[in-house]
Amino acid sequence: MSGQQGRTVLVAEADGTVAGTADCIVMPNLTLSGRAVLFVENVVVAGRFQRRGVG
Repeated sequence: MSGQQGRTVLVAEADGTVAGTADCIVMPNLTLSGRAVLFVENVVVAGRFQRRGVG
């Protein structure tokens, strides 16, 4: 997954530990004349960090 072109995994850190992640991928969109769009998927926040603005 990390080697896929246009893909980035974002990691949120809090208190020295991973608090959350988000999987992002940039892809061309045919309905936008091929312009790139960003898809954000699989946003996950650890339970103890929820409702603290991490997501």
